[in-house]
Amino acid sequence: MTSPVTFSAAELLDLLRPADPVGEWATITPRGVTSKVQRVAPSLRALGWTVEKREGDTHRKIMRWLISPP
Repeated sequence: MTSPVTFSAAELLDLLRPADPVGEWATITPRGVTSKVQRVAPSLRALGWTVEKREGDTHRKIMRWLISPP
């Protein structure tokens, strides 16, 4: 990643999920991705990354994230 990216947890999951998911990848949901992003955000920030929650579609309960490299 070389520039800031804004995406939903579902979009991130689509980008990261292997073609033939096994183990946790086979069962993880967008809500699980949000939980993981929240968990690793402080470590990423300590390394100089920007990780921010953005306004999403509150009606459909979609949270968007901004992630940008150092």
